[in-house]
Amino acid sequence: MIINEIDCETQEGIWIHKADDVAGQSLSSRLYSRYAAAPVFDPTTGEMLCDRNEIIDHERARKIAVAGVTDVKVRSAMTCELTHGICAMCYGIDLGRGATVEMGQQSVLSLPSPSVSLVPS
Repeated sequence: MIINEIDCETQEGIWIHKADDVAGQSLSSRLYSRYAAAPVFDPTTGEMLCDRNEIIDHERARKIAVAGVTDVKVRSAMTCELTHGICAMCYGIDLGRGATVEMGQQSVLSLPSPSVSLVPS
């Protein structure tokens, strides 16, 4: 997959729910490296913890989890609106380098799902 734009400007995203059991990963580890698709607010104080299109780094992910947020809408490769390739904001941080992906960079896109088998039976 090639990073062809910085931002496809989609309003779409996917919801990450605290209640979902995804291989035992915590909410904060599932949020890390993604861009927020909608503002995230502290459910008790109303304080904005992360604005739309801000990267969720380790500090923001921790604050979101500690505040008791249960659902977060994030940008996703599955909702990127580019016709060819993917935008950097839907891809997020390149976990191999620990930095945001750059234009023209080739990226490995892994979308594991326990209900989808890529191997013919």
